[in-house]
Amino acid sequence: MALGAACAAERTARDLVTLARVAIVLVLVCLVTWFGPSPADAHTNLRFAVPAPNSSTKGAPAQVQLRFGQSTVPDRRNHVVVLVPSGRDIARGAAVAGGFGVAQRLTAAREEGWYRVRYSVVFVDGHVGSGVFRFRVTTFDKAAPNHWKWVWFAAGGWALYLTYVLVRHGRQLPALAPVTQPPSRE
Repeated sequence: MALGAACAAERTARDLVTLARVAIVLVLVCLVTWFGPSPADAHTNLRFAVPAPNSSTKGAPAQVQLRFGQSTVPDRRNHVVVLVPSGRDIARGAAVAGGFGVAQRLTAAREEGWYRVRYSVVFVDGHVGSGVFRFRVTTFDKAAPNHWKWVWFAAGGWALYLTYVLVRHGRQLPALAPVTQPPSRE
């Protein structure tokens, strides 16, 4: 009898350990299912962009490029808006989708500050993903100085000075004075 009771106790302990393992696995599966990424979110996440979100650039870019985790398709619903600090949209033309990304050409802007990018993109499975990020434009390169304008300015200054000297003092300069003929002695 004592031997049978010991076997029953050992079997009950083994059953409790197995039950605890099954419960832990079920809890972990529920947590991963509940808090893990959904299938639709996996490809709508922006992988990277040029210019990068929250980055600083020197001068406004000529275009914005967005890359995602799933292929995009050309669709009329693809839309990218780039707002300058004054609120003006500088996106030029339609957004071009292909491969895993979207590109949007921009008109020239000379405003410093935070630029906001809003996008709406259609993916291969028909799902539309959207998002917002910003980047900062810090400075603009100035055009190279035109030294010729200073050369012409200096030449014009010398020409004005020489004109003044000739008009004001022309009669007093011996080299420019008219030659007089000595009176004849006849």
